[in-house]
Amino acid sequence: TMINHSTLLTNDGLALIMEQQRQQVLFDETDTIELKQQELEQMKQKLIEQIDEKRQNLKLLKLYIDKLSFINDWCLRGKDMLTMHPVHLSNDRAMRSLAEVEHFLTELSTMNIEELQETSATEPLRSMIIQVFNRVNDVRDLCENRCEQLRQLAMPITRPVQRVCPLLYQQNESTMSVGTSTPMLKRQQQFSSVDIDSTDESSVNMDKKQRHVVTELLVTEQVYVEELRTIIEGYMAKFDDPEYSRLLPTVITQNKSILFSNLPEIYTFHGRLFLRDLQQIYANSLLINSYSVGSAIASCFIKRKSNFKLYEQYVLNKPQSERIWEQYCSGHAFFIKIQQSLNHRLPLDSYLLKPIQRVTQYQLLLKEMIKYTRHEQERIHLQDALSVMLNILSYLNDVMHLTQIVGYPDNLNTLGQIRLRAENCLLLKEKRRGTVYTRAKTSTRDIFLFERVLLLCKKKDDGSGKSIQYQFKEAIKIVDIAVCTHPKNDRKRIEIVLKDYSYIIQFPLNDDKIEEVSIRWIHTIKTCVTKQTEQRRAEIKQRSSSLDHSSHSNRRRVQNRLIAQIRAIDSDDEQVHLPIKLIDLNTDIIAQNHKIVIGNSISHL
Repeated sequence: TMINHSTLLTNDGLALIMEQQRQQVLFDETDTIELKQQELEQMKQKLIEQIDEKRQNLKLLKLYIDKLSFINDWCLRGKDMLTMHPVHLSNDRAMRSLAEVEHFLTELSTMNIEELQETSATEPLRSMIIQVFNRVNDVRDLCENRCEQLRQLAMPITRPVQRVCPLLYQQNESTMSVGTSTPMLKRQQQFSSVDIDSTDESSVNMDKKQRHVVTELLVTEQVYVEELRTIIEGYMAKFDDPEYSRLLPTVITQNKSILFSNLPEIYTFHGRLFLRDLQQIYANSLLINSYSVGSAIASCFIKRKSNFKLYEQYVLNKPQSERIWEQYCSGHAFFIKIQQSLNHRLPLDSYLLKPIQRVTQYQLLLKEMIKYTRHEQERIHLQDALSVMLNILSYLNDVMHLTQIVGYPDNLNTLGQIRLRAENCLLLKEKRRGTVYTRAKTSTRDIFLFERVLLLCKKKDDGSGKSIQYQFKEAIKIVDIAVCTHPKNDRKRIEIVLKDYSYIIQFPLNDDKIEEVSIRWIHTIKTCVTKQTEQRRAEIKQRSSSLDHSSHSNRRRVQNRLIAQIRAIDSDDEQVHLPIKLIDLNTDIIAQNHKIVIGNSISHL
């Protein structure tokens, strides 16, 4: 607009000059107009140059920002790939995974990010470049470490030469010495030898892949224990170190137990028990080269099943730990200084996710081991271990959802252990008046079955799927449940009958599994009802026995007091009134005993 306006003014000045020249006006006025016109032309040219320079700068800035955004997307894809990408255990899969990660690293060379370092950008672009380059270095180092692990897994394992008794050769020699060898017999022996060789080769491959799984289990367990040790010794121990603790505010030191939860107990279990069990199996050459290595590893998981309950407390505490980290710890000088001293590429919150990531990897390892196991008995043992770990994972998943329940008026810890959970169930509530049912509106609910209460909640989602909450709506006490069965022989639904209400629940599953799930829910609810009923009976019996004991003690005290009075009377000198007193006291004793017996019978009833 300014350039156009100046152009119009210049044209007007030029027209004035031409008009004055035509009318032969004095040259002084003409010179004045020419000077103004030249000055305006210079200002216009300078403005055009500034605008062009600004346009070039903006184009360059847009180019840098687009490149930084592209690099940032590359970092995010790398982080997601490393998080979700499984560490494959066989040779072929490890090689494919290695090729995928290496191809991902080659994308970085095509971005030509070195030119960003050479540019003389101003703030805040310069700080953005530094931040993105730090992320690139972190992701690149993690990918290179993963490549190193995959290269080790992809390397073939040389098997030791084992002696095999040449039974087939001895049989041929014996038949030849006897002279009964025929062409048909020779061909049968040749065919049988080919079959045995092919079977041996396939069994060797299977055993080698199984040993890959065993090796991967041991190596990753050692890495996991080492990472837990660095967290405890590198971070937790520094809370008591004066050199580091002076950097900490009081709010962080007070929430130390919330930030780390029971991580030391998990480290003790894995470092002193589980890892040693695996090391003993791997160190036993007779066991590692036999068909019982899978059974031995399965026994480790089954034997330590109760120890994995340590993760329940860690999972329950994880939301609070993340909240403490985001509010007070993220970016704090204390944690940055320790991270630099430990040469950790990632901050502490990434390492605090290791326990949850590790407990989900065991079932993947067991599935791989089952895949490469040939012997049926060994496969059965591994299936049992896999069932144990899958049950633990299912329980931990339910526990993690418990932390998102809001609006419950009481403490959730008083409800007992969670047994089952179902999402997006259609719930129909019916009110009973004799034999008449009054139906209410059908609603969608998420159901949590505890040992003492059945919670009905409504799921609330923010739309992105990252933040989910369960709003409490209704609670059903287990002891109030009278009947739990299939309504009208419909095995795809369950009906929970109370005194005045009944609830019909429809599970949103496929037709092939919904019947199995409904039967499981009915069986579990009946088990909880039976358990709660037995506990109530035991409590009533205990209270009754305590009342009987107290009444018996009162009776004994009264009798002892009366006997003491009688003995005191015996020592008196008033012999005349002795028979009357004795009779009165005996009467009182009989009456008092009669009252105690009646009271005891009433309390017993």
